Amino acid sequence: MRDLLLTSLACLSLVCGCNLGPVTMPSFTSDPAVRRIDPNNGPFTIVEIRTPDPNAGGERVDRVIQWNKTRIHANLGGARTFAVRYRGLDFRLFSRVSVPVRLREGRRYWALVDTGYTGGLYLNDAVIRDCDLAVFPLAEHSITGCPTGICEVPVMRIGQAMVTNPPCRYEQSQWQLRLLGLPLYRDRMVILGLDFVRAFSYVRFDNTRRQVAFSPHDSFAPDDPSHWDSVPFVLEKVQGNLRMMVDISLGSRAAHVQFDTGGAKPGLLLRDDVWQDLGGAVGKKGKQATYQFGWLPCRRVVVPELSVGPLTLRDRKAAVLAQDGPFLEGMEGILSLDYFKKTDVVLDFQQNRIWIRKL
Repeated sequence: MRDLLLTSLACLSLVCGCNLGPVTMPSFTSDPAVRRIDPNNGPFTIVEIRTPDPNAGGERVDRVIQWNKTRIHANLGGARTFAVRYRGLDFRLFSRVSVPVRLREGRRYWALVDTGYTGGLYLNDAVIRDCDLAVFPLAEHSITGCPTGICEVPVMRIGQAMVTNPPCRYEQSQWQLRLLGLPLYRDRMVILGLDFVRAFSYVRFDNTRRQVAFSPHDSFAPDDPSHWDSVPFVLEKVQGNLRMMVDISLGSRAAHVQFDTGGAKPGLLLRDDVWQDLGGAVGKKGKQATYQFGWLPCRRVVVPELSVGPLTLRDRKAAVLAQDGPFLEGMEGILSLDYFKKTDVVLDFQQNRIWIRKL
């Protein structure tokens, strides 16, 4: 299990002096062994958008990538949903949902169901090399500097569904355990992001059975509404990226936070200025693992009271991060599945609501 292995490797790194964290890899642009997407016959088209440019006295031309249609074929028989089991031990230890998917030539990977990633499908460069996938390199990431681009994935299989031509981006960054500069372990990351998840009518995380159900057609109807709480969410642009945002109450202060199914532990990350507004305790110094930015300094605190809609939670562990850091840019915090790992959570994209079975 990747997360369990990463934790074991983190412990090992403390003992033997190894380094564990994200490593930027050389760009595919200088590697002739990596196949290229033909932009004239690929999974997308490049569209020119012309707008008046009053400063230059002419037109501004922007080139936008427009993906060909993605299709999801689900062999459901008489059922209306399909369910996929996720790794129980990983969820118990790390509160993240990973499900099996198959890519080229049936290669099997664990994919993180992550509404915190705005796109559809994400791969790192190790997976691309495994599967010999074709790429279209773009620019370097504006913060991390790692090379990024587009990847062609003709087919992906998840449970009883076959997804053709999913929009896919890659980054050439991978978590590694390194000793004396040499990699002892390389992570292979696959992410099913917000654009993939919201293609379904609803997605239900059954955290007691450790399975996630996808409904391509039907809207969600609670079996007994009295057993459920719900809170509305909005899909809004934050720093240019679509995010799933909810309003929560932290006692005397409201906060507008992202709901992130890939957010792991603890269940709430807060920006430092939000915590200061609450007059919270300083807390203990620590490090928060983030896939993209590595280990970020944080403070471990306890939130006395937290309300998500009508549901109130008390004395919950949280982490406070710097307000000027890249991870929480444009957001007051991140709420994950960690607080709800003993119940069911439904993302209802027809009504734009999050349903939580009462604890």
